[in-house]
This record gives sequence, structure tokens and C-alpha cells, in this order.
Amino acid sequence: MSINLSLKDLIEFERPLTRVVKQSITIENPHDKPVAFKVKTTAPKLYCVRPNSDVIRPKDTIEVQIMLQAQREEPPLDVKCRDKFLILSTLIDQDLEKMGVTEMWNQVESNDKYKKHIHQHKLRCVYIESKEAEAATTTAPAAAAAAAPVTHHLTSLTPATTAPATADTNAADKPHNDQEDVIEKMKAMERELNKYKKAEKLELKTGFPSGIYILISLMIAAIAYFVTRK
Repeated sequence: MSINLSLKDLIEFERPLTRVVKQSITIENPHDKPVAFKVKTTAPKLYCVRPNSDVIRPKDTIEVQIMLQAQREEPPLDVKCRDKFLILSTLIDQDLEKMGVTEMWNQVESNDKYKKHIHQHKLRCVYIESKEAEAATTTAPAAAAAAAPVTHHLTSLTPATTAPATADTNAADKPHNDQEDVIEKMKAMERELNKYKKAEKLELKTGFPSGIYILISLMIAAIAYFVTRK
């Protein structure tokens, strides 16, 4: 005959596991006779169970505390816990009720008369995320979605912030053009000086006044200057 448990198939232990994690199970005796129970685990060094065995009076309940000992390092999120619990229960008669709990279970598990009436209930252990971590995981996509429109608006403002750079570039080209004009004028003056030198040499050879050549050269230089200004 079975007992009623507050947990069905799983015992959940909330992370972080680097601290002592407590869980409880309520065991109910729905019968009109006393029921003895005993808790076993596949990892007795990791868990502390209080009480691990006792007698429940008819129509009564008892709460069992299960404590997972603190681990040195936090297990990875994808690790699967392989620990299990087995809860044994059986109805007891007056002879067994007179015994202590330890002696009674030794008698029940070794005597076929009682052994065949033992009921077993298995529970598997699982690690779950803390409520804070789960809430953070849930709100992260919403926060990212809310930030997306802001990025869009900032992107749309980018051309406006870069427009003055074009004007600055045009302004930078202007001194460059003026420099080219000065260079051209200097070259023109150099050409005129060469003409003066040639005129002096011609006067020496032909005896023709060099002033005429100078006057003609000045007129040509003036015309070249005004053409360059335009």
C-alpha cells in the first residue's frame, strides 16, 4: 500500500550549487494503520536526509528535509544530475511497532513475510537555474528589441553630421588653387626676364635700341597678367 508524496518524480535543486541547497518532501499516510518509511540515495556523501526513516501515524504527515552539500565548483549548465532517491514504505503491525526504527527495518528487509509488502517510490534529482538567472534570460531579448529603434535613429542622423566635412574639403582646395596661380605668375615673370636678357644681347649685336624690346616685352607681360587674373 502506497503513501502520498508532495513530489511526484523529480527533486529540484536550485543553482548556485556552491552553497547548501535545501529541499523538502511531505509524506502522508492515508491509511488507518501506522506506516514506516525509509529514504535511500545513490549519493549518500552528497546528501543529508532528516529524518531518513521514521513511523507515520494513521492519517498523519511528516516533512523530510533533504540537503545537497555545497560543491567546490559550480557544475556546467548542461550537466545532467544522475543522483536518485528511493523511498521505501510499508504498513507495520503491533509486533513491528514495538521495535525501534532501525531494528524494525532490519526485520522488514530480511523477512519475506514483510519484505513483499514494501512499496517503492523513485525520485530523480535535477539542477535548475535560479529565479534571478531565469528572469535575466527572459528580459534580455526584450531589452535588445527596445534598443534597436534607437540604433536606427542614430544611423539616420549620420549624413547630417558628415555634411560639413564636404564644405571643409572645398575650402581646403581653395588655397591649393591660389598657390598654382602664384607659381604660374612667377613662371611668366621669369620668361619676361629672359626676354630682357635676349634684348640686351640683340642690341649689342645689331645696335638697335633695347628700349623698344623692353617696351614690347612689358606690354606682353601686362597682357599675360590680365589673362592670368581672369
